[in-house]
Amino acid sequence: MKLNLDAPTATSIFVPAAQAQILDLLWAKEGKPLTIRQIYYQVRMTGDHERAYTTISAIIADMVKHGWLKRIESTPTTYAPIRGQEAFYQTCVETTLNTLATHLKPYVTAWYITRLLNTKPSKD
Repeated sequence: MKLNLDAPTATSIFVPAAQAQILDLLWAKEGKPLTIRQIYYQVRMTGDHERAYTTISAIIADMVKHGWLKRIESTPTTYAPIRGQEAFYQTCVETTLNTLATHLKPYVTAWYITRLLNTKPSKD
């Protein structure tokens, strides 16, 4: 399925903007692993001249900890996304919907019924 979402905007719904920028960059390279330095220069080319190399490195380390990136064993400063873009979105949407359904079930149910009936909910 081809998504009709603006990738940088869609990705930043689920992760902080700096992490979304790195994920979008790696996905644009079709999942090809990049070094921290390559990611750093690509981020700078997008006009983000404020982030230092060490900041990019720390962001990447955090993304590895969260399970979004993996380090390529043969080259210690090279990283790739663990999931493709569509699989990432699917996981994030499922997690979000499951969380909402678990903790806010009456509101989620009312929202779906309203959508199905295409009516506005009462303000009672």
